[in-house]
Amino acid sequence: MPDVTVILPMYNEALTAESALTVADGYFRSRGIRTETIVVNDGSTDQTAVVLDRLKPRFGFSLIAWERNRGKGAALRAAMAQGTGDCQFFMDTDLSTPIEEFDKFLPYLKIGDEVIIGSRRLEESRVLVRQNLIRQTMGNFYCHMVYRWLTHCVEDFNCGFKLFRRDAARRIFSKLTIDRWGYDVEALFLADKFRYRIREIPVIWRNNPHTRVHPLIDACRTTAELLKIRWNDWRGRYD
Repeated sequence: MPDVTVILPMYNEALTAESALTVADGYFRSRGIRTETIVVNDGSTDQTAVVLDRLKPRFGFSLIAWERNRGKGAALRAAMAQGTGDCQFFMDTDLSTPIEEFDKFLPYLKIGDEVIIGSRRLEESRVLVRQNLIRQTMGNFYCHMVYRWLTHCVEDFNCGFKLFRRDAARRIFSKLTIDRWGYDVEALFLADKFRYRIREIPVIWRNNPHTRVHPLIDACRTTAELLKIRWNDWRGRYD
């Protein structure tokens, strides 16, 4: 069984940090999978830092802490560079995808797939609580732009339940240029460009109604980030 680096990026997650760490620790222990855990406190302004200081002796995780918010892409880039596991896995602390869905990844780890991602858009996926109509429309339009401008390597780019083999993680995330919403697309675009084997797995997922999304601002931002990926590729930034 491969070793796994479990990465938990956090921004204002004082209310969810303990449950996420407890669930992840219990799951991997029950499966006999050796892990290390890296938590990134991405400039939280609530009590996340206090909660993590209290939990650190109990869970023994490594902590990367920043004074200002840099974005989830930046947090993952830092954690991927530090992780030593054979595989680097990250998940959302709101547990929108149950940790038990990792069971579906295990057969593909054994056959050597290099990038394995959870998906909400496959026929076998189960979305228990859907996003509101505005966010669904935004998501569909976003995927349409990705397919048209960049790649159609997967159906769901943004599910926060992903695993990369260590070598793939180091190569891909060292070249990441996007710190916020578009990091998922950039990472998978690079995985496809570098010809890594990508496996998309249907998962159970439930929407978190407290997700911080601003439709107009984020639509403009993500469009600009997709154009940046295309521009980077055209200029040879990823070569």
